[in-house]
This record gives sequence, C-alpha cells and structure tokens, in this order.
Amino acid sequence: MNHLGRGPSQSLRGATLGLLLSPVAMALAQGKPSAAPTGTLLEEVIVSAQKRSQSLTDVPMSIGIMTADQVERAQLTSVQDISVRIPGLAISQFGGRGDIGYLSIRGLANNSATQTLRAAVIVDDVPITDLRSLNSSLLDVEQIEVLRGPQSTLYGLTAEAGLMVTRSRRPQNTFGGRLAARYSSFEDYNIQGVVDIPLIDNELTLGLSGLYESRDGFVENQLLDDDYDKGETQVARVRALYTPTDQLELDFIYTYDKGDDDFGQSFVPVNEGRYRERWDNPVAAATSDVAFETLAPLDEWENAADWRGFAKIESHNFSLRAAYEFSSFELVSVSSYREGESDSSFDIGIAPGGLLPFPGGPSGFIQAGETAGDTESFYQELRAVSSADGPLDWVVGAVYFNREDENIGEFVRTVANIPPPPFPPIPADTPLPFGDALAEEFTSLSIYGQIDYRLSDRWELTAGLRYEDTESTSRNLGGHDGSSGLFPPTEEEINDDGTRVKQSSDNLLPKLTLSYLPNDSGRVYATLAKGWLPGSGNADTSDDSQARVDEEESWTYELGANYQFAQARATLSAALFFNTIDDYQEVVSVGPLDQRVENVDEVEIRGFEVEATWSATDRLRLSAGYARNEAEYGSFVEDYGTFGRVDRKGNRLPGVPEYNFNISAVYDWSDRFYTELEVFGAGSFLEREDRTDGKGTQLLGVQLQPALGETDSYEVVNLRAGYDWERVSLLLFVNNLLEERYFTLVNNTFAFESPEDVYLLGTPGESLEFGASLSFSF
Repeated sequence: MNHLGRGPSQSLRGATLGLLLSPVAMALAQGKPSAAPTGTLLEEVIVSAQKRSQSLTDVPMSIGIMTADQVERAQLTSVQDISVRIPGLAISQFGGRGDIGYLSIRGLANNSATQTLRAAVIVDDVPITDLRSLNSSLLDVEQIEVLRGPQSTLYGLTAEAGLMVTRSRRPQNTFGGRLAARYSSFEDYNIQGVVDIPLIDNELTLGLSGLYESRDGFVENQLLDDDYDKGETQVARVRALYTPTDQLELDFIYTYDKGDDDFGQSFVPVNEGRYRERWDNPVAAATSDVAFETLAPLDEWENAADWRGFAKIESHNFSLRAAYEFSSFELVSVSSYREGESDSSFDIGIAPGGLLPFPGGPSGFIQAGETAGDTESFYQELRAVSSADGPLDWVVGAVYFNREDENIGEFVRTVANIPPPPFPPIPADTPLPFGDALAEEFTSLSIYGQIDYRLSDRWELTAGLRYEDTESTSRNLGGHDGSSGLFPPTEEEINDDGTRVKQSSDNLLPKLTLSYLPNDSGRVYATLAKGWLPGSGNADTSDDSQARVDEEESWTYELGANYQFAQARATLSAALFFNTIDDYQEVVSVGPLDQRVENVDEVEIRGFEVEATWSATDRLRLSAGYARNEAEYGSFVEDYGTFGRVDRKGNRLPGVPEYNFNISAVYDWSDRFYTELEVFGAGSFLEREDRTDGKGTQLLGVQLQPALGETDSYEVVNLRAGYDWERVSLLLFVNNLLEERYFTLVNNTFAFESPEDVYLLGTPGESLEFGASLSFSF
C-alpha cells in the first residue's frame, strides 16, 4: 500500500498518553479514598432531535453533543471546526469558506454534483441546503447536536446520513451582554459581541450579536512570499422574541453572513517529490506570470502557486417561528427565506505554469477556473406537537420547500505567453470557452407524523412515516460537458439553453424503534429507518442516456444503548449499525473538464460509535468518543469501454475516514482556574475520487488510473487554560501542540496528466497555533 502522509509516531502516542493521564493522576491523588462517588452530578442535557424538548437519555437515538461551554473553550467559529470532535462526523472544505463543503456522517457524505444533500445543517429550526453555505459561522451558540443515521421521517430528504442541528442562545428579559476578543499566532483577530435589550418588560426582547474575524492563515506560498489561506468573516444577527401572551411566542431572526478568503483553495502537496517534478519542467518558467528558476524545498505547510485566487460567500437569512400553546398540544409554524451569492476560483494543479497536458509538455494553456453561483430558497413548515402527559406523545407536520440555483463556471488563461501548436493563441486574462452554466430549480412537498407510545413500564415504541414528493428541473445555459477535451464547444452546445432534465420523485419514509428500559437510568433500542435522495440529472451532458439519475434509497439497521450510572455522575452511549444503499449517486469525472452523477448499484456501510462522560471527582471531568466506519461498494462494475470492465465490489468509498476519536480532560484547580487537554484524530482515507481502493486501474497493459494510495491517520493535541473573574474571563490556548501534519481532504490533479504523472493535493489541518481570548460580561 502506498502511504502518502506521515503516520503517527510512537513518541506522539506516548506524549499524548502522558498528557492525558497527568491531570487524571493528580486529581485522583488529591481525592480522599471513599466507597461513594466523589464527582459532581452531570447537568441534564436537553435536545430537540425529535422536534420537541427532551432529555438526552429519553431519546432512542445516537446523538453527539457540543455545549456552549465546549464551543467557547475550543474557540470554534465555524461548522468546519467541529469536524472529528464528534464521533462519526467528518467535515472539510474544498477550499475557503466560499467553496464546496464536504460533510460526512457515518461514512455517508454530500457530494458536489447532486441537487440535494445527504446531511444538512439546521440552524434554529431552518435547514441550510446549499453546499457552499454548509460551513456557516457559529455565533452565540447554545448547543450543537449531531444526529447520526437517517432522520428522513422527521426531516426529509436532507437527512439520509443524519443532521447537524445548531441552536443559538435565546435573548434574555434583562439587559446584558458579552464582548470577547481573540488573537492567535496566525495573526487571527476575532471579535464577538452579544447584547440583550428588553423593549417591553416580559414581552419583547431584542438580541443583537456580531462577529468579525481576520486571519492570515498557516499555509505559506513560497513563490509569492505570502500567506496562502488568509481570509475575513463578518456575521451579524438580529433576533426579536415576542411573547404577548402566555400561549403565543413569535421568534424572528435575521442573519447576515459574509466570508472572503484569499486564493480560494488551501491545498498543499501531499508528496513534495511529485510536486517538484511537475513544477520543475523545462517550459514552466516561460508560461508562468511569475518569474522563477527552480523550486526550493518546501516546508510541510507550503506550496508554490503563481496565481492569486479568491473565495467569497454572502448570504441573507430571514426566519420567523410562531408557536401557540393549546391545552394538549403546541402548534408551530416555521417560515424562512434565504438568498446567497458565491464567487470562487481555483488554480489548476496549484503549480506555476498551470496545467501540463502531458509530462514535460507545455504548461500555462489553462491557468485557472472561476465559478459564480446564486441561490434562493423558501421553507415553510407547520407542525403540531403533543404536550399533555400520558402514554402517547406525537408530532405531525407538513413542509414545503423551494430552491433555485444558478451556477456559472469558466476556465481562464492568466498569462500572456503563447504555447506552441496545436494550442490556439489566447491572450492573458481571457475566459476560455470551456465550462458550464446551469440553472436548477428544486421543489418538495411532504407530510409526516411520528408517535412515541409507552407500551409498559419497560417497553416503548416509536413509529413514524413521511410521504415526500419532489420535482427538479435543470437547464443548460451554455457550455459543454468537457468530453470533447481541449477543443472549443460547438455552436449548438453554446446555444443550448433548453431544459435538459425534468424529473419527479416521491417516496414513503418509515422509521420504527423499539426501546427497552431495564431501569430508570438506561435504555436499549433497536431501529429500522429508511432514507433517500430524489432522482437528479446531468443537464450539461451531450448524451441523453446519461442525463437522468435514478433516486437513491437506503435502509439502516441500528442497535444502541444510552445509560447513566455512578449516581448520575457518568454516561455511556453506544450504537452499532448496518446501512445498505441502492442506486447510490456517485460523482465521476468525465474527460478532463467536467463531472457527472451516475448510479452505483449498491453501497454498504457498517460501523459503531461509543461515547462516555465521567465526573471523576469534584474537580475532574472526562469525556471520550470513538466511531468506526467501514464504507464499501457492495455491487459496482466500472465500465472502461474498449479497455474492459472492473469489479469494484469490496473497495472502500473515497474520502471516508476509517475512524475518528476525541478525548477531553478538564481539571478545575479552583472555582476560577481550570485547564483542559483535548486530543482528537481520524484514520486513513482515500482521495476523494478514488474508487480503486488505492490500487489504481490497469487494463490491457494500460495504466488508466494511478495507484494513489491513502493518507495516514493522525492525532492532534490541544491544551487550554482559563481563569474566570466575576465578569471577566481569560483563556490561553495551544492548538496542534506536537505540530502534526494531517489532511482533511485529498484531491488529485486534473486528468490532462498521464496516470504516472498525477500528484495529490490536500486540504491541510492547522499547524501549531497559540493565542489568547479575553471576554467581558455586563
């Protein structure tokens, strides 16, 4: 097996273990021997996973939690920062915040080509369903819940893999607020502010919050002598909470979110040798817009791109939640409107001279690409939730959703040098006639219901059903599918603005859970649940037989347990699952310039997750989690035309880490001073389009795909120390203490190169960072 990253060393494991055990040993040594538990009671965790407020121990589901305190201590500012801190969750950006997000739960991930998501983010009851906005900012967060496994019965088509539910803090009826400022060694300036303003006593409260962050980044561009991943984020939120009567509550939220990242993609080479071979070619200097002679040795967080890109995203989000409490149920209406714009670019190959059509050949023919997108969505849900005490709890509802997207992509030549024939002479900064312009509209209408019935003191039954009907339309606004290679599209392709794909899908989505309660503090459950993705299409393909993509269906079988023990000072939850997915929608490359979606017959994912918390003493709190996913093709034969066919059964899915884990130890030295050790990591994974299990593809003596191998596992160690005065808090932190080099996403270069000449680029995890945060409450 060709391992491309640097694996964890024995010294790293030893240092990690030593750091983890040291506060445990000190705490236990200071504690007095006693037969009774000495820790403090754990706070009850309230979740909204089933669209009602419930104690975590009452929910027969696998849920990962991050509280407001955990988010603040870890200095998390975006959804991506949560990655691998919750077992079974993996998140990465293809570049900056304005580029496509990669979110995976239990090995089932979103992709960049389907209209809908397998896993969405829900913020204050409103789903975020466009890929470029998944990495939303975390502002004034109260709690984050990651629901693992299909939640399609209650949440619909964006929840086949699971969901991330983010809940922001409600404004209080007394005047007050908080200001916080952070500075780190990445020249990271982060300022946040929150203020609650009562306007009508006990009736109307206004909450204002905002965030500004400017960051130089940790990836260095050797060629331009500049930080490669610098960026800026601005977020503002206005929330008005109005309760004119004891029964009625109106909750209005407006959020403005803007991100502006330099260069657009944060890639660095996985293998420096391959990168240097590509970079140091005879004619690269002649076709680059930056003068150079040769590439100097690169550090682990460096690259050498000769073109400065960008990634921008801007969104406006409006929502209104109205709730009226009747004697036996609550009626809730959730309305939202969202509009967003994105504009991003990429440097093909991330190397001076751009792309090499063949080894040692002329470069710079195509230097970069740019994409721009606009999206609008409207969401309306009406639901009724039971509130009376009794053996039966229920929720029923209906949802209407509409989204319209327009995306324009083009390749750009950025240098004035003219490559030799047969390539056409194209001046600098000229858009090339390669790329796509697509318009898509998606609409869904659904009704759902779920009951929780207590059969006896020990047995409970949960049963739900959703009917969902969808319609999608894709139009080609010009461009071509890339299958013709470097040649310009025909006039027919350019003028093709007709409807290429119009597709309707509908499905019944059941869920059934049987729970056994052996005592008042434990629950064992078994679940059968169905998920789906509706049919979609490839509007830009020139082959009508490839235009339609069938709907995807999945069944998940899960056995789990949630326990609280040691007199409510410890919790343990675990789940074992098996997931079969039919007609899996897979993104495949088509020629050198494009992608499309195809159906794979069957995919199988099996695994487990386990989480535990323990208040070991009055001063020491421990938590840990581990998840393992085995995601592979169950039935998939890849067709290479005249070269033959290859059976991919048993091969791993690309981009899915084998496992991830997190460990945390918090020790309170006094009522004001605490320290925390955090360790998290993930297992190896394949390049995001590698369906060969790292072996490559060779047919009839021709190497059609390279044997790229897999990235190695990693572990990251973070340390924090905090001191709290009455109104002022100081936090000192060191992230990636041992400077572990790791990747969250790996991508190969575009398909102009021969298989022997391909090299990998990765989105790197952060390097060593240290800093401080100071907050003031009033």
